[in-house]
Amino acid sequence: MYWSLCVGLLCMIAVVHGRGKPPAISVPQGNVWNEKIQYVRKGTKMSFICEAIGSPPPTYKWIVNGTDINSKAVSFDSNTGVLSVTIFFSLLDVGEYQCIATNDYGTAMTTFLTLRATEIHPFEGQTNPEPVVTVAYETDYVMLKCNGAPYSSPPAIFSWEILDLSNNNEVIKGTQVQTNERVVIDKSGNLHILWVEQNDGNKVYACAARNDVLEQSSRNTEKFKLEVRRKSAVDRAPLLKYNQDVSVPAGETAVLTCIFSHYSREGRTLNLVWIHNGEEVGRGNTITVDTKLQEGANAHERMLAKEGEYMIEAYYGNSKPPQATAKINLKIVEPPQFIANRSIVSQSVPVEKKAVFDCAAKSRHAYADPAVWLLNGQPLLGCPPNFFECKAPLPTGFSQCIPPKSRCNKYSDCEDGSDEDFCGVSSCPEAQKKCHGECINDNEECVHVACDYPDFLCGDKITCITDKAICDGMLDCPDGSDESTCPGKQDIIRKRFQISSDRTQLTLPGLRLDDTMCFQCMITNKFGTSLSDGCLTVIDKIVVKIAPNSTYDVEPGTNLSIVVDATTDVLWQNHMRFKWYWYEEVGESDQGGKRPTSKFDRRKRAPPAQVAKEIPFEISNPKLRRYFRVNADGKNLTILFPEVKVDDRESYDLYYAMKDRLYTLVIAHRYDGVSFNFTINGVEVVKPKPDPVVEAASTNLWFIALILAILILFIVVALIVCYMYRNRGGTYPLDKKEHQAGHDPAQELKDNGFHDVGRVDDDYDDKPHGEEASLSESVKPYESDDDPTEEYGGDFDVSKFNEDGSFIGLYGDKKSKYSSEAKEATV
Repeated sequence: MYWSLCVGLLCMIAVVHGRGKPPAISVPQGNVWNEKIQYVRKGTKMSFICEAIGSPPPTYKWIVNGTDINSKAVSFDSNTGVLSVTIFFSLLDVGEYQCIATNDYGTAMTTFLTLRATEIHPFEGQTNPEPVVTVAYETDYVMLKCNGAPYSSPPAIFSWEILDLSNNNEVIKGTQVQTNERVVIDKSGNLHILWVEQNDGNKVYACAARNDVLEQSSRNTEKFKLEVRRKSAVDRAPLLKYNQDVSVPAGETAVLTCIFSHYSREGRTLNLVWIHNGEEVGRGNTITVDTKLQEGANAHERMLAKEGEYMIEAYYGNSKPPQATAKINLKIVEPPQFIANRSIVSQSVPVEKKAVFDCAAKSRHAYADPAVWLLNGQPLLGCPPNFFECKAPLPTGFSQCIPPKSRCNKYSDCEDGSDEDFCGVSSCPEAQKKCHGECINDNEECVHVACDYPDFLCGDKITCITDKAICDGMLDCPDGSDESTCPGKQDIIRKRFQISSDRTQLTLPGLRLDDTMCFQCMITNKFGTSLSDGCLTVIDKIVVKIAPNSTYDVEPGTNLSIVVDATTDVLWQNHMRFKWYWYEEVGESDQGGKRPTSKFDRRKRAPPAQVAKEIPFEISNPKLRRYFRVNADGKNLTILFPEVKVDDRESYDLYYAMKDRLYTLVIAHRYDGVSFNFTINGVEVVKPKPDPVVEAASTNLWFIALILAILILFIVVALIVCYMYRNRGGTYPLDKKEHQAGHDPAQELKDNGFHDVGRVDDDYDDKPHGEEASLSESVKPYESDDDPTEEYGGDFDVSKFNEDGSFIGLYGDKKSKYSSEAKEATV
C-alpha cells in the first residue's frame, strides 16, 4: 500500500488551486479511538465508523498493516467509511487497521485500530490422568503450580477447581475454589494456601483458564491430590511468598498481588496495607489500579502518578512496626506521547511564505524510532511500522518501503538493492541453522540480544550500547543508527521539503497556490505507534491596494485624512483588520515585561523606551483622543491638528505631542499580516509666552512658628511664677490685726498665765508624752488639733475668720486667764 500510493490517489501534490478544502477526520473524535484494541468474538459481526469533512466530500479506504485489505471477512464502504467485520473473522485478519479519507486536495488518516481475534488454546504439557500427590502438614504453607498456561486473547483469568473423578480418573465435575485471606491465586495462576487445614486434604485440584470475551474455559490436564498430615501447631511469622512487579498498557487495569504465608494459633488476622506516595491505597492480598485517563486538567500526568513503587506492610491487628514488608513496582507503558504544541496541526499559510510542521514526542521506558513523515499518506521520509526502508529514496523523492518478508529473499526489491545487504549467510550446511545472519549448530540456542532500557539496541538488532553512547559524535553501532537522527546536523532534503536532522520539523518554503496537501507523522516505540495528522491550505496573501505615505507634512489646524485599502484570500477577506498605532514613552503599566495588547507590536521599529498604543483607544492622554478618528472598517484615519493660539500653551503642547511622531498601520488576519511605518512632520510655531506671574506676599512660616513658640514660653513661665508665689511661706501680722479689731492680745496672754509666746520649735520637745496636758486645770484636754471649737472656744462663729482662714475675733467669749507680752505671732 505505502509503496504504491503514488500510482493512484496520493499523487496529488500538484493540485489545481481552488476553493476546496482537504479532508479532516471527524470520527473518531479527535482522531483517537475510544478503545484502541478491539477483540472480535468468533461468530459475531462488528462495524467501525470513520468519517471526515472536506470539500468535495472525501472517499474512504481502509488498510491493514499498511497494505490493502484482501479478506472476505473484512470489507469497507468507500462512500460512508464504515468497516464491516463478518462472522468469519480469523487469525488471518488480525492487525493494525487505518482509515484513509481522500479528496482532490489531500488525504487524511486515522490512528491505528487494532483488531484481534478471541481465542483460547488448551493447556500445554502432561496428559497423564493420574493426579500428582502433594503432601502438606497442617498449618503449613503450600503452593500448587499452574503449569503450561494456555495462550488466550484477551488474556485469560485463572481459577482452581476441586474435581470429582471417576474410577478411571476422568473428571465428572469441578467445583471452583473460593479465594479468601487464606487461599490466594497469583497472576500466573498458581494457588497459594497460606496455612493448610484438614478439610483441604484428600481432594484433587486442577487450575483452569477462562476467556471472558469468548466465554470459553480450558482446564489443565495436570491434577494435584493434596494429602494433609497432622502436626503440632506452631505460630509462623509472616513470610513473603509472592510480589511480582507489574507492567500494564496505559488505559488498562493493573492487578497487584502480594502474598505472605503465616499462621496464628489465636486466629489473629494478618492485615496487608498498601502504600503509594506516602498514602494508603488499599488493603488485602490484591489491589487494582485503573490507568484510564480521567476527566479534568492534567489527566495524563495524574494517570502516570499511579506508576512507581507500592509498599506492602503486614500487621497483626494495629501493631507497629509491621511484622513484614514487601515492594511491588508498577510500570505503565504506552506509545510515544506528542509534546504539547509539537504535533501536526492543520494550518493556512499565504502564498510565497513557508509552512512549518512539528512532530516531537516523548517516549517512556523505551526508545522511539525516528519519526516517519508521510505526504498524503505516502512515506516521504522513513517507513511505517513493519516495513523495511530502502537506503536510497525513489526518483520522486519519496522513501521506498517494502514488506519485511521481502528482506533477504535473494531478490532485490529495493531499486538500490539495499534489502539484500547485511543478510549474512544465505543457507547453512547440514546440522546447522541460521542465527542473526550466521550459522550455528542445531543443538545451540539462538539467543536474542537482551538490551534493557536505557541501553540502546542498534538497527542491526544485535549490538547493544549504553545510552551515553547515543549522539556522542562517534559511531558505536555498526549501522550508525546511534548517530543517524541526532539534532543539529544538516537538514534532510527531499525535493522541496526540508526536514531537520532529528526529524522533528518539516519545512516547505516558497509556497505556491497548488501546494494544498496533508501531512502525517508517525512515531513508534516497542509499545505502539502514535500518529499526528494535519493539512496545509495555501491562501492568497494580503495585497495592499492603497498604502500610507512614508511621511506627511502638517501645520496647526490641518485636518489630515489617511485612506488605505487591501485585499486577501476570499476565505479571510471579511476577517482582515486594519489597526493604527503610535508610540508613547514606556510608563509604569508597560514595565515588568508587560506586552501591548496587540500581537502586531512593532516595538523594535519604535524609538527606544517607547511602546505601541492603538489609536484612539489606547492613547494615554484623554485630551488627545478627541483629535483622532478611525472609521468603522479601519481603512481611514483622520487626525485634526489643533490651532495654536499665541497665548494658548495647552494647544501648543497638544500640537507638539501629535507631530514629529512615528505611526504604524497593521493590516492582518489570522494567517497573514503586513505593516507600514510613517511619520507626521509638523511646521514649527512660536511658543506662547507665559503670562506674568505675580507672586503673592507670603509670610515665612518658620518665623511665625518662632514667635508662637516664644509666646507660649512666656505664658508657661508666668504660670509657674504665680503658682510659686501663691504657695510661699512668711509672717502674719497677728498683733496688728488684733489691735485693729479692738483686742489686746498681750493683756489676754497675761491673764492666762503666759509671759511670752515664741516660735513653736523654740521649746519643742520630741520626747513622747503619755497624753496631752491641759493649759490649766480649768481647761480640759482635747484629742485633736482639727477641732476649731476646742481651740477658739465652745461657741464657734465663722464670721471671726478671714477668707484665708486667719482669726479675726476673740479666742472665746470669756476672758482668758493667760497673758503675755505683746508680740507679733509667727505663723
